[in-house]
Amino acid sequence: MAAIEQGSEVSVRPGASELRLRVFSAGVMAATALGASAALGVLLSFAVIIRALRRPAARRSPLLNRLLEATANRDFSVLLLALAIFGRIDLFLWMAGIGIHIFWIALLLLLWGPAHRSISATVHRST
Repeated sequence: MAAIEQGSEVSVRPGASELRLRVFSAGVMAATALGASAALGVLLSFAVIIRALRRPAARRSPLLNRLLEATANRDFSVLLLALAIFGRIDLFLWMAGIGIHIFWIALLLLLWGPAHRSISATVHRST
């Protein structure tokens, strides 16, 4: 039996009528959505990181500095390699597609968190 590719049409002739089935792969659609989500998350993360790095290090919270330093390494490549060995690259796609948004939102919250409010209050009191 030949393999059926995504988007191909299969004709089945049960008796006199013809039934056409369109084959879709939910896995391919999910992978595309997760890939697009990850790409959007990377762009948003880039914008938030640039904003954070423009702030002087003395004005950044220590937690923000640690998060920036911890994510600047390439340790995720070891995870990707391990998942590839076990044939579970799909898990990396799910982690990337969702995790990148958790990252940039957390970074944004740290950037505009209590440290920002105390600095803003100091600036407003002095004027």
